[in-house]
Amino acid sequence: MIIEYHNNKINIKNYPQYEAIPYHRSFRCNCGYSRYEDRKTFNVIGYTCTHEGYMAVFECEKCCEVYRHHITRERNNLDEFKNHLAMILNLKTLI
Repeated sequence: MIIEYHNNKINIKNYPQYEAIPYHRSFRCNCGYSRYEDRKTFNVIGYTCTHEGYMAVFECEKCCEVYRHHITRERNNLDEFKNHLAMILNLKTLI
């Protein structure tokens, strides 16, 4: 999937086996380092499509845990999902 932000295009990796990636309701990894409130630690590494819609895949830079979470309310809306991914990637580049 190609995400566009700041006139840049980035190819986001697809993780087709979403069952192997734990779902985290809290937007945090198990060690607590990677959390949505702190964009310095919030690392998007890809996406997955589940029977409940699109989910972003994250990796903690400290404990290396990989987990997934819905980032949109409209879980099956690809355009909304891409826009939210672009926003997250954009915030990461502003650090």
